[in-house]
Amino acid sequence: MEDFSITTRLTGKDYAKVMYSGLYRKPAFIAATILGLYFITTIILDRLDVITYYSTTPYMEIFLGLFLLLFPTLIILIALRQLRSNRSFQHDITYTIGENGVAVQGLTFKGAFHWGHIIKRKERGHF
Repeated sequence: MEDFSITTRLTGKDYAKVMYSGLYRKPAFIAATILGLYFITTIILDRLDVITYYSTTPYMEIFLGLFLLLFPTLIILIALRQLRSNRSFQHDITYTIGENGVAVQGLTFKGAFHWGHIIKRKERGHF
């Protein structure tokens, strides 16, 4: 097999897509989102007098519901800030794939990985 190279640049939008797809595959984040939706839905239905669920204003449920729904977005915003602060990821990255393994080279870094050392591979959509 002849070695071939792929040159790409990691954008914030692509990174956020991968992060969202990775977070929402974890059962804890799925359960937290369902619980957050439950809190927000019961609050809305209570305020519309469809159900009588809360006798007072449910401040804790409002805060907890919004926090559970926005927590993955908060994690991704922090990760995007770290991505943007590292200048190495703002330039092109070249992946060279051959029979011996994969070589990764950026503006300020270089790495080589042999196929025997790659144990696990994850695919997420087109990534």
